[in-house]
Amino acid sequence: MKSLSVLLSLGAILVAGCADPNVPYRMKTEPEQIEWSRDSLDVYPDDVRQDPTQFDHTAVAWAGIIRTSDAHEFGDGFMRINTTFEHHYFDWEQNDGTGGPEYDLSPHGEGLFRTDWIVKKTYPDAEAVDAEKFAAPGQLAIVYGVPTGVDTNGVVQLHYRYLRIIDHDKFSTYEFDYGRFGQPFVYLR
Repeated sequence: MKSLSVLLSLGAILVAGCADPNVPYRMKTEPEQIEWSRDSLDVYPDDVRQDPTQFDHTAVAWAGIIRTSDAHEFGDGFMRINTTFEHHYFDWEQNDGTGGPEYDLSPHGEGLFRTDWIVKKTYPDAEAVDAEKFAAPGQLAIVYGVPTGVDTNGVVQLHYRYLRIIDHDKFSTYEFDYGRFGQPFVYLR
C-alpha cells in the first residue's frame, strides 16, 4: 500500500510538472473586459484589405508593435495620439510563472494598421512628448477597434475603442512562429 501511495505521489508530481504554463489572455481593466467580450479575434488586417466594407461594423482585437506615435493636446487634460502598428499574430495566451516574457507573439503578421486614440494627462504639465514616450516604438499594444477603411498605402484604419500598452520586456517574437488560428506552430529555439 505504501508503494502505491509513493507511485501516486510521483505521478501527481510528474503531471504537475508537465502542466502547460500558458493560460488564456487576461484583461487588466473592466473596459478591456467589455471590449474583449464583443470583439472578433478571427478577422485579420488582410481580410479588411480584401473587402473593407464587409468588416466596417466588425469590432476586432489585434496585437501590434508600435512603429510610430504622434501626439497632440486635445481638449482640457487629454492627448490624441496617432499611432501606426505592425500587426503580429497572437495566440491570446500568456505565460504564467515561466520567468520569461508573458506573451509570445509570432514574428509575422499582416502588415500595418493605424488608429487615433485618446489618453488622459497623468499630470497637468504633461506634454505631447510625454504621450509619445508612453506610446513609444517597440512596445506592444492590444488594440480594440472597428475597421474604417484602408489608405492608399494599404494601412488599415481602425476607429479606436480601447487600447492597452504592454512594455517591450513583457513580450517576445522569437519563441514561436505561427499564423492565423489553426495554422501550425513552429518552435524557434
